[in-house]
Amino acid sequence: MAKTLKFGFIGCGGIAQVHASNTQKIENMEVIGWCDIVKEKADNFLKRFGGEYATADAQQIFNDPNIDAVMIQTGEAHHPTLGIQAAKAGKHIFIEKPIARTLEEAAPLVEAVNEAGVKFQLGFCFEYSPTIERAKQMMRET
Repeated sequence: MAKTLKFGFIGCGGIAQVHASNTQKIENMEVIGWCDIVKEKADNFLKRFGGEYATADAQQIFNDPNIDAVMIQTGEAHHPTLGIQAAKAGKHIFIEKPIARTLEEAAPLVEAVNEAGVKFQLGFCFEYSPTIERAKQMMRET
């Protein structure tokens, strides 16, 4: 039986709603922590999608030993710093695009991921988007 990977979300804005909805369709994935600098946004995600807690402090997500990985979607200005913190905490990382504003900002993140040996994915995932779901349905019908 496959292990259920437990995630923390950092950033509960617009694109996070898409990713949160997608997580509901992925076997062996569970979001247990929600984080946003506006705590009410994290609270709303907790109510809507379930989990264990909401916080305004990303460090709580990084310190949580029950969290295997993080999904970071805060805006490219914060992606490198949060990604580095996640890597240093030993968390696997999904970051919404872009990972940084410049190559110079991205380089330390890449280094931290390589040093920590964690998995890293950039946010190009449309597999569960309504458009792709409809295309899959249409392909089955033909």
